[in-house]
Amino acid sequence: MWLWISRETDLLCGPRRLLHIAPEQGLLERFASADQVTYVKGDIDSPLADVALDLRATPFPTGCFDAIVCSHVLEHIADDRTAMKELARILRPGGWALLMVPFYPERRTDEDPSASRQERLIRFGQEDHVRTYGGDYVDRLHDAGFDVEYEMYGTKFESRFARRHGLPFGEFLIAGWKPTVLHGQSSVETIVEHLNVDDVGLTSTYSAT
Repeated sequence: MWLWISRETDLLCGPRRLLHIAPEQGLLERFASADQVTYVKGDIDSPLADVALDLRATPFPTGCFDAIVCSHVLEHIADDRTAMKELARILRPGGWALLMVPFYPERRTDEDPSASRQERLIRFGQEDHVRTYGGDYVDRLHDAGFDVEYEMYGTKFESRFARRHGLPFGEFLIAGWKPTVLHGQSSVETIVEHLNVDDVGLTSTYSAT
């Protein structure tokens, strides 16, 4: 993920606000050392998090983050559509989110939040997963307000380079962008908000037209 973020986005090019959900240790250290990034870590129950949050209803104002990293989280959440809409809400227009999940685009999503732990292990690969996503994952994200692209990013590089940077050849990198013109609208609304989240040290004013 770091290679894609550093090569394909502008996260490190100026002042940015980043939300990292269920933070991974390796990425956490890189993000924390980025001078111009206001870095907020969130999780439902983790000592690494700055903010304890339920992804279906976060405490953040609308449009307050430039980027979100949410890798292998949504497959754990029964009401994933509400979580996707919440992610889109707190992302600014033009912002991006990494939204990796167990993804098999040739299939349909297989899900059952009521399944037993043993059945989840057999069907979804882990006892705490409630689904594996198929190609309709893209439709769910679009319905939530994202434009979506996915690719096997590791295949873009020579195999030795890919291995050195931990790029798996068989995993899709899935990214969503919040359009500046919202789905179903013919023009962009002017958004001017004063954002003040004292408990996570996030204070900013922005105007997007």
